[in-house]
Amino acid sequence: MKINASPLDYYSQYDEDSYFERLGRIPSVVSYRGVGHQLEIEFDEKKVNAEDCRELIALFCRYRNSLAPLRQLAKIPGNEWINNKQGFWYGEMFAGE
Repeated sequence: MKINASPLDYYSQYDEDSYFERLGRIPSVVSYRGVGHQLEIEFDEKKVNAEDCRELIALFCRYRNSLAPLRQLAKIPGNEWINNKQGFWYGEMFAGE
């Protein structure tokens, strides 16, 4: 599974390094790369679990990424909790659906 994240503004080189270091520590993230003006993140669907999803939501929130691309993770068995309308992420993640 691949998602495309919106481009980010980093405030320093260490800030950018920190983002990618944290993204790279998420076990289900296989790879990431810039594609045009997007960040393409590839996941191993068999490894995506609730903890990884929470980390991704936290990372995207901290760096003000749009949460919309992460809604694809709710389609993976075991991650249905992402569809919880009471979750702080729900409004932004599912806006327009």
